[in-house]
This record gives sequence, structure tokens and C-alpha cells, in this order.
Amino acid sequence: MNILNRKTKFFVFSDVHGNATQLKNSMANAGFDPDDPTHVAISCGDNFDRGCENKEVFKYLQGLKRVILIKGNHEDMLERTLERGTLGISEQMSGLDTTITEFFGSRSIDEYGVIRNDRFISDKLIEFTSSMLDFFETKNYIFVHGWIPVSTKSDVKGRLWETASCRSWQRARLMGWPQMYSLGLTVNGKTIVCGHRSASYGIRFCKEDNRKSQYDPYFDDGIIAIDGFTMISGQVNVVVIEDEWI
Repeated sequence: MNILNRKTKFFVFSDVHGNATQLKNSMANAGFDPDDPTHVAISCGDNFDRGCENKEVFKYLQGLKRVILIKGNHEDMLERTLERGTLGISEQMSGLDTTITEFFGSRSIDEYGVIRNDRFISDKLIEFTSSMLDFFETKNYIFVHGWIPVSTKSDVKGRLWETASCRSWQRARLMGWPQMYSLGLTVNGKTIVCGHRSASYGIRFCKEDNRKSQYDPYFDDGIIAIDGFTMISGQVNVVVIEDEWI
């Protein structure tokens, strides 16, 4: 039976930031079976930086048979840095130096921020990030990193985000879901699943927060926020969504 003709279990995570061990444990605890043809992994971006298992995250994602990769702002940053060949202060503050040194060696960044990289590895990483999607849509859900690139409710209604430019999507990856959600910029009949900003912000939108941890996924009408703020909480959230392909 063709997988497109039946419901699929999507195992969704975001903002792993180089924490492969937590990711693998969370996927296993969620029941993910990489050999099950109805199981599909979705990363909502920001797979690298800050943590110390970036190569292992890369290896894990590349080894999955069925995986959908949404681009995050840290993937944008990695691409720009590798193409430019230098690492600036803002990239170091974002933790990109941990990824660069892990892939290219502890002495790969000189005192001026110039990267001594391996062209083969660099090309593989750029090939990996450039193949990522801006968004992925199923029958009932839209998966993004930050948000969809809209500024008004009419933008949403007209689905202008579907044909938005590359630059617009780069800006959208930096949008915080708490602000966009509070403005009511959700898609009618769909639930936006996003990362980028911690799910802990969900406490702003509900009178009673029944989550065991403030970093657990936040569910509300039209939104599921899944960033577990891994570097602080030590957890990678995996949300299992059963839905149909379109």
C-alpha cells in the first residue's frame, strides 16, 4: 500500500542544538521505529550549535530513511558562514563555533575568525542545509521553524506565505511564535507546529498550565510549540502527530 494513501505518524522535534543523545532517547521513548514505513521524522530546524554532539546529530538525520527537514535560522547562519569562510562575533555568541570546530577540528578557527575548513565536508554540510524546506504541510498541520512569513490576517487568508521569497522565509525563521500567535496570525483549519522560541512562553496564554514542565510542548488552538530549550532543560520534545499527506 502506498504510504500516501494512509495515515502516517509524524515524529516532530525542533531546536536540538547539537544534543544527539537527548534526541535519540526522546525519539525512542516516543515509539519511533525507523524501519516502520508509517513512521516519518520531522525536524523543525536548528539542529546544530551550542551542544557538543553536532556530528552525531548530522549522522543520525542523514541515516533516517524517512525524514523531513525544515530549515532553521541556525542552518541559515551555518550556510552563510561556510560560504563566507569567516566566523563573526554574533555567530560565536550563537554557538556556531562549537559546530565548526567539531566538524573541522579544534584549530579550524584562527584568531581573526577565518575558518580553515575541509572543502569536502563544507560542501556536504551546505548540500544538507540547502536541501531543507521552508515549510511542510499535511492535511491538518503546517510545520515551520519560527512562523509563516505573514504580517496581516489577509496575508494568512490569501496564503501568500506559500509563494514567499527566500528572504521572507529567512525573516520568518526568526519570528517568535508568542508574538505571532498573540496577533492571531494563525491559519484557519490548520495547526502550526513550530520551534525557535521556548514552549515555556505558553504560560502567557493559558490560565491553568497543566504541563509537568514549563518546557513541555505547548498545545493551543492553531498552535503546537515544541522547543524544549534543550540547553537549559536537558530535554528534546518529540510530538507524535497522526495525519494524512496532501
